[in-house]
Amino acid sequence: MSRTEQTVREALAEVGNLDEDAMSLAADASLADAGLTSHAAVSLLLEIEDRLGIEFPPEQMTPETMASIRAIEAGIEALS
Repeated sequence: MSRTEQTVREALAEVGNLDEDAMSLAADASLADAGLTSHAAVSLLLEIEDRLGIEFPPEQMTPETMASIRAIEAGIEALS
């Protein structure tokens, strides 16, 4: 597991309020199906920004970016 994926999973576990365990969730599983609400998604983005010292641009704050752990990782990698 990459450092980025680990960070995303830890942030999900802390603020995602998921119905499933964030650490064992498949990387491509739907976060919405796992219980991620729009409110929790905003909290998750802010938590990831704080943990990684990054800032998501407004155009990247979309449901597609928050669709799965893998999608969030791709969004983070796109910032590099």
